[in-house]
Amino acid sequence: MIHVAVWSQELPEAFLSKMPYIREVLLLPALANRNEKIIAGLACLMCEVGQAAPALVAEGGSQALALADALLRCVAFISEDWEIADSTLQFWCSLAHFILGSDVKTAKRNASQELFLPVFSSLLDALLFRAQVFLFYFNFIFYFNFIFCSFMCVAIVIQMT
Repeated sequence: MIHVAVWSQELPEAFLSKMPYIREVLLLPALANRNEKIIAGLACLMCEVGQAAPALVAEGGSQALALADALLRCVAFISEDWEIADSTLQFWCSLAHFILGSDVKTAKRNASQELFLPVFSSLLDALLFRAQVFLFYFNFIFYFNFIFCSFMCVAIVIQMT
């Protein structure tokens, strides 16, 4: 998907324009019904689009924030493994790298950082909450996969402040 999206920059824009609809009509019912296959597929698709156009997401339009919200909901989704949450890690890393490493005007970069600071704080909260629930209900061994991600989120939040 990333390769196709790079060839056609219109694809991520078209997808992002439909993001509020995708979140409301596809993702939220799948979360309510605990349909892991649909949630996993949508999370993968959203991440691929976000990775293909990080500049578009970093602009912080309403569609980009709908994408971030939808992915946060996927991260917070409780299941027996971390596969869905883990599939979003590359997106969050690439978005943070783009925002923090952006060579655009400082004012624009600061605006992106200010806009996405609550998003990354929410990501950290979702990971910590999920880890607590996970430790309580599921196998302790899988927990260590996301200790790294939690520390990454803390580092991003600290760098953005």
